[in-house]
Amino acid sequence: MTLAQASFRYPGAGRLALSLVLVHLWHRQETAVDWDAGGAEQLPTRAEQQDVLLALLAAAEVGDGAVLDLGIGSGLAAERVLEALPDAQLVGVDFSAAMLDLARGRLSRFGKAWLFARS
Repeated sequence: MTLAQASFRYPGAGRLALSLVLVHLWHRQETAVDWDAGGAEQLPTRAEQQDVLLALLAAAEVGDGAVLDLGIGSGLAAERVLEALPDAQLVGVDFSAAMLDLARGRLSRFGKAWLFARS
């Protein structure tokens, strides 16, 4: 079940119940892979948001400093950050082990420039 399907499948559920269903879904590898592959459709402003983030980081002159990515997900934004700031260190935090697995794979080419934590 995808996140969108869950919201339609449980229309009478209260916010808390629906939130618990959605949190559970984020821990599934299938959900993480689906989001990573089709996130641009589910979040059409993703590229624009990443461009704004990179502009802010450039203006802040992070250089070889550290960047904290809360909710790193599959590492899509973190990948762009490390490409733009090759001397920076990145700490990524997420509650979904499935998403962190995807981020590890995506960011492995950056060597030890990143560190993950599960919240």
